[in-house]
Amino acid sequence: MRGFHPRPLLSEVLRYREFVDIQMLELISPEKNTDELLELVELGLQHEQQHQELLITDLKFIWGFSPFHPVYADSPEPLKSNPAKLEWLSVEEGMVKTGYSGNDFHFDNESPEHKSWLEGFEIASRPVTVWEYLEFIEA
Repeated sequence: MRGFHPRPLLSEVLRYREFVDIQMLELISPEKNTDELLELVELGLQHEQQHQELLITDLKFIWGFSPFHPVYADSPEPLKSNPAKLEWLSVEEGMVKTGYSGNDFHFDNESPEHKSWLEGFEIASRPVTVWEYLEFIEA
């Protein structure tokens, strides 16, 4: 129920955002840049992106309870497309490498690289369309 708690005023949010922007520009000024600092800033940006995704999810959830029936965005016109033929690709069971072993950005729960047993399965050759999904649900 976190979305039902009072929020700060927009003017307060914008004032705080300006404060953060000023502090970040000072922190990442060219004379202070180090690889360690840039890695930390990148982690912070990735973390902030996760918060942005959660804000949209929370907003849509909260609005689902509103008697005013607000919408996040107008529904787009349905796409008229002719997708490629849907084929099922077999993936054999076996030992696979998972996890990450590089030096660039990754979250701590994505490493270390390790071996995992993968059961065999089939996967579609492309994403399903909305209409294919509806047919599946109706079936």
